[in-house]
Amino acid sequence: MNLRVVKILFYVSILCATLLSSCGGVTPIPQVDLTKTPTVFVPETITPTATAKIETGIIEPENINQLQIIKKWGKGNVYGVALSPDETELAVSTVTGVYIYDYETLQEKQFIDLPIALSPNQRNSPNKAISFSPDGNLLAIGYDDIIIWNLAENKIDRRLSNRIADYNTIQIAYSPKGDSIAVVSMGGYAPCDASGGNFALYSVESGNLLYNDFFCPESALFDFSFLNNGNIAFVGVTRDSNGWGYKVSMVNATTGVLVKKTSYEGRIFSISPDGSQIAISDSQSTKIIDVNTKSEVDNIDGIVIFLPDSHKRLVQSKSGWKITTRDNKEICSFENSPHLILDVYRSAFTIKGEKLIFSDYWYQNIEVWDLAHCKLIKQLFMPRGRDTLEYSNDGNILATSSLSDVHLFDGKNGEYKFSISGTYNASPSQYYDFDKNSKTVVTVSNVNPYTISFWSLSSEKEVASIPTDFEYIQYVSLSPDGEIVATIDYDGIHLWDVNNRSLLTTISGRFGNIYWNPNSGNFVLLDDNNIIFRNAQNGKIEKKISIPKERFGVVISKDWTYIAVFETIASKDVYNINEKIELWDMNGNKLKDLMGYTPLMPPGTSSIIYDLQFSPDNNLLVAFRYDYENYSLRFWDTNTGVILRDVTLPFRISEMDFSPDGKRLTLLGDGIIYNIEVNSP
Repeated sequence: MNLRVVKILFYVSILCATLLSSCGGVTPIPQVDLTKTPTVFVPETITPTATAKIETGIIEPENINQLQIIKKWGKGNVYGVALSPDETELAVSTVTGVYIYDYETLQEKQFIDLPIALSPNQRNSPNKAISFSPDGNLLAIGYDDIIIWNLAENKIDRRLSNRIADYNTIQIAYSPKGDSIAVVSMGGYAPCDASGGNFALYSVESGNLLYNDFFCPESALFDFSFLNNGNIAFVGVTRDSNGWGYKVSMVNATTGVLVKKTSYEGRIFSISPDGSQIAISDSQSTKIIDVNTKSEVDNIDGIVIFLPDSHKRLVQSKSGWKITTRDNKEICSFENSPHLILDVYRSAFTIKGEKLIFSDYWYQNIEVWDLAHCKLIKQLFMPRGRDTLEYSNDGNILATSSLSDVHLFDGKNGEYKFSISGTYNASPSQYYDFDKNSKTVVTVSNVNPYTISFWSLSSEKEVASIPTDFEYIQYVSLSPDGEIVATIDYDGIHLWDVNNRSLLTTISGRFGNIYWNPNSGNFVLLDDNNIIFRNAQNGKIEKKISIPKERFGVVISKDWTYIAVFETIASKDVYNINEKIELWDMNGNKLKDLMGYTPLMPPGTSSIIYDLQFSPDNNLLVAFRYDYENYSLRFWDTNTGVILRDVTLPFRISEMDFSPDGKRLTLLGDGIIYNIEVNSP
């Protein structure tokens, strides 16, 4: 399995003078972009040369400056969906760009190459909302600016400057006339205690900002709707002379002139297309309010969304979903309800005519529902990883997990193979593991909480299972010989005989990872301040190594040669926590300190080390880190203890793993799998 440090260890820094003093005057190592030719700190004792190791392609200290992102697999996380006016094309916006699909066949027909913007603000929130123009010839894309894309010529038609500084577009729509574009964006803090929101209206022709208003999105629903009378209604929590509350701003969709602003008590879920009624809901029931008189004209169980046809409503209640008329007559009901919560930001879904279009984040589908007949009519599966990344022992399979599936890909070319359904939503838990021969993957899941399942990688089917009496199993790991499987839950660690499907023993307590000895029948656990060696058959303690530190994590090399001990040392009187990594052997002897320094960051900010791994031959130790603005990799030479290279990445990452042959460092971020390899000159 991935051998990783206990996650989310925080530290904060101080100013340069204190930093250099605490770090012994070490000069900070330059941060570099892996996608560009590096200029990095390299110790004088190491000079990149054409050695035999470099020729094999194995990542080593000698070729660390030759690393490049060679391959990129997957389309990434989905941030927006749109259906063309003539319903012939389906657009899907992801972290890599915008994909245009034929609506009937769901075959990809066009790609708009707009990767995530590289500014820190965009990197932290890489949203790209999209909307077709009324004639279907153009696509508005909420990027760093608003990009108008000519679909026929596959190029930018024009760019509208985003006038709301440091705000990212999360929702965008053309007006019915096509002469203006409405935008909802998020960012900054003013005028709210947490994140801020903004409604804006732009002229398509001139690019002028016709209207904008700030609102507070935290714990509040916000939305906009184009009305039949040529106005647009912006709904959100704002503040004026009357205080905080839900406000509806009626704005002329062509000129941006404010027509009317009114306040209401309660959460506004929807406005009828003719602008005559407003649905105010507490998620249990909905009051239908007459806009002119502000009187209640109806009360309906559940949440109500007005459909483009003013005489129809979508109703979500405890009994399910249904479509009704304005006088509450049922048109149809959903046998299987969409996996969508309407009590969310409205950027999550789009209603066009009698179709509901949304991206199902949990099951990773793009879905289109027919609201006239209450049924699912289109489904596009887009598998992508979220929390884990692991190669099979032969490197032929690469696995990653989402909230609902373990996805398995070809480890050589990234081709999708199959998925194992379940619920895998407790990161950083480990819900799957490969056997030594790379023929079987074992899984546990919250959907089938009492069962350990074994899946054949060739037939892609479940071939065996072990029933258990233990619920909430969140970790599974196979011994190197495949004879024992270990599971971890709230009660402790359970060791199971794979052949007999029987429980061998239980070790009570709260534990994290298990580290198996590849050469004999024992394993290691981290328990309080001790590294505990236990017998794999009976769980009895064989040896202890005491770690005299307060806050630390350990990572053990897969061949059981080294232990990396990671420690954070906090100063009592200043905002400074200095990272420290030591290299130990398996007998508990400290071998060396690895070179370290605290990066320069503003006082009061934090950095997180998410993952720490040895290369397969143990010549490198790699960490990936995040300081709330930048994601970076750090490479140490385990033989000398020095830092070879720090790399700032232009994208987010959540996991990493070395291929078993050591030729590839694979990263997972925003649903994309990035492969870093030696780029030989």
